[in-house]
Amino acid sequence: MARQKQILVMANGECTKIALVGAGCSGKTSLLEALRSEMIGSNTIFLDEVAREYYLLHEGMSEEERYGFEAQAAIQQLCLERELAAHSRQPEAIVCDRSVLDVVVCLAAMGDLAGSDELFSRVATWIPSYTAIYLLDPSGIPFANDQVRREDPSVRDRLHQGFIDTFALKGVEYQLLDGDLASRTRIVAEML
Repeated sequence: MARQKQILVMANGECTKIALVGAGCSGKTSLLEALRSEMIGSNTIFLDEVAREYYLLHEGMSEEERYGFEAQAAIQQLCLERELAAHSRQPEAIVCDRSVLDVVVCLAAMGDLAGSDELFSRVATWIPSYTAIYLLDPSGIPFANDQVRREDPSVRDRLHQGFIDTFALKGVEYQLLDGDLASRTRIVAEML
């Protein structure tokens, strides 16, 4: 925790950090890739989604296990470690495909309020390290499953509402980001 606080002090004064959050299939990865392409050569670190990587390494997990406390806590820890490592490289900016808060929302949306509260308490001091948190609106984004995403569109809707409700309950400031990829890219790039 001491290292986390030390990096947080550095992060608050020296680095713009953007979190792209939202339900699956809301355009986070597409936006991250568009920004990465637009900012080639900049001193910006782009952090790919940790949850997807975790699920690929743990392919045999049931849906209950995937959305359970143990998996979500492991994902949050990996995400925090990646963000800490990015901060230690002292970039001008960091763009995150998801954040340490996504797991908090996931557990709350699935009904595990105690688990959600526990994971929130683990990262409450880390939240100010985000310059901006963009919640991507899934409206108009086609839903498609792949080898990692196995849920149905109703889960996406429940998670999106979970972000809105959980952020309101926890006092997390965010900006709802809608529109097409070009407009989303323009809005986030202006922050960088």
